[in-house]
Amino acid sequence: MLMLMCIRKAGYIMFRSHTADYSLGASGAARGMEMQNLTVGVIGTGRIGKAVIHNLSGFGCRIIAHDPYPSEEMKQMGVEYVSLESLYAQSDVITLHTFLNDSTYHMINTEAIQQMKPGVVIINCARGALIDTRALIDGIESGRVGSVGVDCFEGEDNVIRVDHNYNSRVTNHDYIILKSFQNTIVTPHVAFFTDQAVFDMVQCSLESLHQFELGEKVPLEVHAA
Repeated sequence: MLMLMCIRKAGYIMFRSHTADYSLGASGAARGMEMQNLTVGVIGTGRIGKAVIHNLSGFGCRIIAHDPYPSEEMKQMGVEYVSLESLYAQSDVITLHTFLNDSTYHMINTEAIQQMKPGVVIINCARGALIDTRALIDGIESGRVGSVGVDCFEGEDNVIRVDHNYNSRVTNHDYIILKSFQNTIVTPHVAFFTDQAVFDMVQCSLESLHQFELGEKVPLEVHAA
C-alpha cells in the first residue's frame, strides 16, 4: 500500500484536495509513475519478503532482490538476486524486509543513498533502525530521495502507541521533520493491525497454552537463547 501511494503521490494529492485544489498542476507535481515501468529492489526474501514479491508479481514490474540466502522459489518466479550495491543502483523502489542486527543497522545511510537512483522511493515496514534517519532527511532535502513510505521509525518507542494530545507533545524532532515533507508517508507501526491479524494472535496464543497444558509439542514456543 505504501509503495503504491508513494509512486502515485497519493499523500500529496489528498493534501491538496483539502484546499479544493483538484488541478493537475502545470508543474506536473501530481504526476505519478506506473509499477510496470519500474524496477523494485527487495532487501530480505524471508517469509514477508516472499509475500511482498508474490503481491508485486501481478503488477508487471521487474523485481530484483538481495539476501544472504537466495530462494530457489523466488528465482523460479524470475527474481534476480544481486549485490546490495547493484540493488541500490538499479532500483526505482527499494523495500526493506530484513532483520535488524549489527550488520544491518543503518544499512540505508548517506553512502547507500548516494549509490541510489535520483528520485528513488524507499519503503520500510521492517525495523526503523535499518535507516539512518538524518541521512534519509538529507536525501529528501537534496532531492536524491523522491519519496518515502515508512511504518516504523528509529526511536519510535516514545512516539507510537501513545495519544500525543495537546499536553503530550511528540518530542522526536526527526520524526516531526520526516512527517513534514509532502513526499513522505509516515504511519505509526500499524501495518500489522488488521482484524484478521489480531484474531490470529489471540487464537495462536490460546492454542499454544492449550498444547503446553496437555504436554504436547508447541510449534510456536520461543526458546531462550
